[in-house]
Amino acid sequence: MVLRLSNKNKFKTIILLLGFIMTVQSAFPQSNYSLLPASDKFNRSRFIGVVGVEAGLGLVSLIGLNQVWYIQYKHRHFHLFNDNKEWLQMDKMGHAFTSYIIGRFGYGLLRWSGVGEHEAIWYGGSLGLAYLSGIEVLDGFSDGWGFSKGDMLANTLGAALFIGQQAAWHEQRFALLFSYHPSTYAPMRPEILGSNFLERIIKDYNGQTYWLTANIHSLLHGHDQFPAYIDASFGYGAEGMISGFESNDHVETISRYRKYFLSASLNPGGFNYSNNLNRALAYPLSIFKVPAPALAYKQKKLYFKPLWF
Repeated sequence: MVLRLSNKNKFKTIILLLGFIMTVQSAFPQSNYSLLPASDKFNRSRFIGVVGVEAGLGLVSLIGLNQVWYIQYKHRHFHLFNDNKEWLQMDKMGHAFTSYIIGRFGYGLLRWSGVGEHEAIWYGGSLGLAYLSGIEVLDGFSDGWGFSKGDMLANTLGAALFIGQQAAWHEQRFALLFSYHPSTYAPMRPEILGSNFLERIIKDYNGQTYWLTANIHSLLHGHDQFPAYIDASFGYGAEGMISGFESNDHVETISRYRKYFLSASLNPGGFNYSNNLNRALAYPLSIFKVPAPALAYKQKKLYFKPLWF
């Protein structure tokens, strides 16, 4: 799916922010740390509520997208669209991240409902893939877009990252995090990159960084020399983009480039909590990376960033 026009982006921003809010009930990067602890006994009322809310939110948002956006444009037969070279693949990182986060949310709620581990992994972990697939199908019937194989691959990889780890280790030794800082490019194309802060978090790829974290403590089977609350973080970002393709920028002084980062992040699963309030306050650490010093590699040069968002 390609972020091109403002109306769709505004509606999509609401949907994605709603998805972030919903994950407050999900499992954190370490599977033994959750705001809603797993239940060993099946709870029918919880299960019905969980399935109902998930299905309702998904259905309402997809119908809303169709009515607010797609219905205004011509529909055609189902077709494909190749957007793999747009935005230096930052949009694909967003798809993988969203699929991973929503899958973690689905798993956490099913385990809270008393659903077995195996079923929760596969059904809950696939929630993000199923939801984003629905949006891709809508794109596939729209004359202005098309079904993107690249998007679907990213959606699948995000779900697979969660499902594979949970099935193999019963914990998330690797996790995806997100960070954002305001860029100088958004004011150049506010209709594309966002006209306010909330829109730009989702739409301005120049200010986004996606992180793959690794919990060394877990990977080394609880080695005491590596604290459980510190993860190694590998980041990817890009700059110089005011449209999907460089040929559409029409600004000769701007050059596009990729950025790679090495940093550290806090893992909320590695802390001990005295009460539920402290656990709740640690929630953002499971989605957003805390600013920290970082090594950055861009344009064939290595830089040290004292504090990178």
